[in-house]
Amino acid sequence: MKLLLPFIFLLPLYGIAQNPADEILRTRHWCFGFDTGLNTVDAPRLEFTQSGPTVHTDAHDLGAEGHSTASTLQGMLIAYGGHGTGAWYDGQNDTIAGTENTGGSADRIQGSLILPVSNGVLDQYYIFRMKTDGPILEIDLEYDFIEVEQGSTDLFVSQGGSDILVESHVTEALCSVHKCDGNGFWMVAHAYESKNFLIYDVDSTGVGLHSTFNFGEDVNQVQCVGKFSNDGTKFAFAAGRITVNGVLTPRLYLFEFDKLTGVASNSLAIQCPSHVNGMSFSPNNQLLYMSTGTGNLVQYDVSVWDSLAIETSRDFVWQSATGAPFYLQLAMDGKIYGAQGGAPQHSHIGYIENPDVVGSGCNYLHSAIYLNGSASGSGLPNFPESYFNTDPFAYPCLRDGLVDSNSRSLMKVYPIPAIDFLTVEAIDPINQVRLTDQLGKVVMEQILTGQQPRVNLNLRDIPPGMYFIAISTSKEQIQSVITKL
Repeated sequence: MKLLLPFIFLLPLYGIAQNPADEILRTRHWCFGFDTGLNTVDAPRLEFTQSGPTVHTDAHDLGAEGHSTASTLQGMLIAYGGHGTGAWYDGQNDTIAGTENTGGSADRIQGSLILPVSNGVLDQYYIFRMKTDGPILEIDLEYDFIEVEQGSTDLFVSQGGSDILVESHVTEALCSVHKCDGNGFWMVAHAYESKNFLIYDVDSTGVGLHSTFNFGEDVNQVQCVGKFSNDGTKFAFAAGRITVNGVLTPRLYLFEFDKLTGVASNSLAIQCPSHVNGMSFSPNNQLLYMSTGTGNLVQYDVSVWDSLAIETSRDFVWQSATGAPFYLQLAMDGKIYGAQGGAPQHSHIGYIENPDVVGSGCNYLHSAIYLNGSASGSGLPNFPESYFNTDPFAYPCLRDGLVDSNSRSLMKVYPIPAIDFLTVEAIDPINQVRLTDQLGKVVMEQILTGQQPRVNLNLRDIPPGMYFIAISTSKEQIQSVITKL
């Protein structure tokens, strides 16, 4: 049964599919970490474009881990930290009224999660958090429900929408993925000292327990990590203390996931080298990266669904006595970023430069970005990586591969909206790409003489706005509309 939200006016929007990639700007601002206390700067904030991040030191102190962020479509940042002092909103430059002193669990790397939804009148945000009131292992999952009128910058807690209990006694592996139609999310939590995962259906009507699944072995640790692939077809879970034949051992579990039904199946058990600090799938969803407590960054090839093949593919792409990254998070520039939790490295964060590349060619750079005097801690913002699924046909998804060949062209244009770059992909070689503004003026044109099925357009010098794109191949001509931000 769903926990229905009070005083919400619902509109019949649920037959309209939404593509999560259209809201990629919700991942633009990352707020995390803390002020070191040795200088006058505040906590770090990264502002992303498709070219990479710009470092700012103007964010609210969120503590070492347990962070989550979401950007409004108007560009404002909502951030929550595990220290439990409330949700911070830079549109008001203050803690959101009604979320103060909500409690938290500052040492849970996936201890909070902000999920944006909409009912057509209000932009709405669930702020889920792990809350510890008693012993450290007794963690409850609760949420606040925040609303803002579309086009406004004033956030408020919905009446009756504060400190709502979802589940008692859970682990920290809180993660989510967009549902098949793009309206709402599947959210996964794990019940402590059990075999059970809990799958919740989250949308503007409320939060409800949808289903459960298990993998046959008890988890005896609250410090766990979970991650979905950005296409929503895979789910990974790792913990350092899982009881296997009476022995506590680190273990990775992989599941196939159906984002239409919210059902996980076909589990695989993989031996881990040690306990896990962070995980992330590559942008092409074929590789899984894992950072371990023994200073390793590990890569697994998960393109073949076989436990022996995946375990055999394990590659230590980074090993260092100074430590591996902690929490891992994919960003809109296609890189996977890693927090660093211990001095002196905490003044930087690293990234995997080419995460789709097998082996050391993925090129992990450990201290790649200096945080201008602030500190990263061991966590980065926890948010759904399905915002980065650039397949324009992934939402709504089609089951069993049944596609009406007349319903779409075999062509992709992404991301939409675009910021700096736009990519066009086709099955056949592309002959010409033309952009025109709303008055019919040609603002960009590329004529190609080679056999190129892919074209990257640099939009940096084009003003923001709506444009018409015309694409010609040897077999077809397609026209569509894009938005440049």
